[in-house]
Amino acid sequence: PSPLIHRVVNIGDTPFHNIFVEILPSSGASNVETPPANVAGYTLALENDRLRVLRLVLAPGESTVMRTHALRALSVAVSKGKII
Repeated sequence: PSPLIHRVVNIGDTPFHNIFVEILPSSGASNVETPPANVAGYTLALENDRLRVLRLVLAPGESTVMRTHALRALSVAVSKGKII
């Protein structure tokens, strides 16, 4: 699959919450993307040998930097926001 290159912008009046679940390749793969370290808004909620779960919280008007997700993933927007 093609990588997803994007940034997230909170266009609402309340905090934006998003859960991002990345499916990691089988063990032995050399091309595993690292989680966003020290990137505003992101926290690592769970990581094991098969999944990585990232949590994103943005205040109203706040946005992330451009980020690339090269892994297969599921993103669940819990509140209103805009992904560009």
